[in-house]
Amino acid sequence: MKGISILLFFVLLVLSYSVKAGKKITIEDIHSVRQVGVPKISPDNSRVMFSSQGIIWLADLNSGEVSEFTRGRPVGWSSDGDRIMFVSEGKTWFQPVKGGGRVKIVDFDLGRIVPSNDWRKIAYLKQEESPDKIEPEENDKRGKNIIIVDEQPRLRTHIWVYDIKTQKSKQITSGDYDDFFPVWSPDDKRIAFLSKRAPNEDDHRNYDIFVVSSDGGEALRLTTNSGPDICPVWSPDGESIAYVDNRLPIRGHADSDLRIISSGGGISKNLTEDFDFSVGRMKGEIESGMNICFSPDGENIYFSTAIRTAEHLFSVPSKGGQVRQISRGDAMYDDSFHLSKDGTRVVFTMMTPLSPNDIYISELDNWDPRRLTDVNPRLREFDLARTEVISWAGADDWKIEGVLVYPTYYEPGKKYPLIVHPHGGPYDSAGLEFNGRYSHSNCQIFASEGYAVLMPNFRGSSGYGGEFAMADQGDWGGKDFTDIMKGVDKVIEMGIADGDRLAIMGASYGGFMSFWAVTQTNRFKLAVAGCGITDWISQYGIMDDPNMVEFGLKGKPWETREIYEKFSPIHYVENVKTPLLIWHGENDQRVPISQSYMFYRFMKKLGKNVEFVIYPGEGHGVHKQDFKIDLLNRQLDWLKKYL
Repeated sequence: MKGISILLFFVLLVLSYSVKAGKKITIEDIHSVRQVGVPKISPDNSRVMFSSQGIIWLADLNSGEVSEFTRGRPVGWSSDGDRIMFVSEGKTWFQPVKGGGRVKIVDFDLGRIVPSNDWRKIAYLKQEESPDKIEPEENDKRGKNIIIVDEQPRLRTHIWVYDIKTQKSKQITSGDYDDFFPVWSPDDKRIAFLSKRAPNEDDHRNYDIFVVSSDGGEALRLTTNSGPDICPVWSPDGESIAYVDNRLPIRGHADSDLRIISSGGGISKNLTEDFDFSVGRMKGEIESGMNICFSPDGENIYFSTAIRTAEHLFSVPSKGGQVRQISRGDAMYDDSFHLSKDGTRVVFTMMTPLSPNDIYISELDNWDPRRLTDVNPRLREFDLARTEVISWAGADDWKIEGVLVYPTYYEPGKKYPLIVHPHGGPYDSAGLEFNGRYSHSNCQIFASEGYAVLMPNFRGSSGYGGEFAMADQGDWGGKDFTDIMKGVDKVIEMGIADGDRLAIMGASYGGFMSFWAVTQTNRFKLAVAGCGITDWISQYGIMDDPNMVEFGLKGKPWETREIYEKFSPIHYVENVKTPLLIWHGENDQRVPISQSYMFYRFMKKLGKNVEFVIYPGEGHGVHKQDFKIDLLNRQLDWLKKYL
């Protein structure tokens, strides 16, 4: 293995960040930034495994040396720490850490795999196969290619177990519902999993937690909450299961607690009832989960969540007690943390506005992060923009915060064009991240071109407590929009922004807010709206999660029609005077592309200044590297043209 010496240093965390190194950062530079993830410390506390750019690396905790191990996606350490399991080329392998070739375990792609603790079996998900095709004569009777929606076969996803020794698979769960997220019990005799089994399971995310024998059989239902119960994790003795409970049946992870229940069933206990923040921060869909883990002795449970513009690690006693914050400083401690086998140390990823994620380690009882990796040393060659958290009085004089990125070469007393970048969700938040929260944020690039960027955490954002998170219900585009505009006024009052050169750019809920803004005010000289909602009634009828809209607008369209129509930008399109760039992924299921098509057609019919860009094959957002670069260049072109 090839060893690489790295510079060990710790970035001082302060509220305001800036670096001047003498070189302007470019689009190519920002899109060549390397990512790191899923750090796992070895059972003997000697090494940390992590992944970066499709390669598995090992960091030696004694020497500080980082070595390339192999190509692939890491799965985990063996219980003795001598081997690593990983997926590569669609197959599952293990390879000795101290030398020796890799050994193939599974010769076909199992997708997301979960090995048993003794590595003898692997749990995985498998979708049912399509039924036999209809015979030609039957097809003729029904009409060629006619689809009857309610008669379409439901191809359910179930849990299977692959026996490594016999090389045979066995289906563990069955039935007319989908099962996800298998988790082995400590003795490998049982598997906890998620399943949607409510009558209306097709149109919301009401997952419950079940337990089944690893040999199959009847599943035991543990939870019956009206909202989604997710992320089950076994206690070390197998007697209990901790999980994240969402009290709201629609909102999902906006109001969540950590609960614990006997693995044999019973009444659960809320461990974070007095904690005013949601447990965990969902990075993707519910099926992907979030990181919750017990201490080795089972006495404490660890989780992370957003607190204002940072993200921190917390613990709570498994028998009940006070929630304790573990991490310190103003930084983003991602939820991909991993505890050492003896429970004394934790490895994790951390980022600041000046540094993308790197791997760190700290003692749990004495928080003092030590940096283990330096995967982007070239960034020190570039001038990076000053970033700070600011606050202002929003609607009803509520205190609102936001992240402000200064122009890279900011000169006090000089006014600059301002880009307002509302986040998605709306239950999300802007934090002290490098280059902004999303792949389309690109704050450092905009700053290097002379723009200031404001990312406001308007009411409805995460990280500010339950009341704040729920304050936008029935008012999407109301007081949250006021919060944003008062933030714009704040940056103007600070003498940084030129009030005559304002732009707004957002995607998803931020895209809705961009559409909404140009129908409500002419203060913006240009707008960019990505995968945003323009008509809430049609959005409810065609999106993949209509209950999110039902919650946000206080009912179904026929129940609160006046709210749906009041906050639909399409009804105010005649007001638009702002040049508008619209972009959308062709295959978006969360906000179907018809939302953008409608607004574009109305704008064209009215003879207004609009351009519409469609990214083929993309879903909700832009993920392909070429498309990210294309979008950024288009945004820069529009900024130069109109601002």
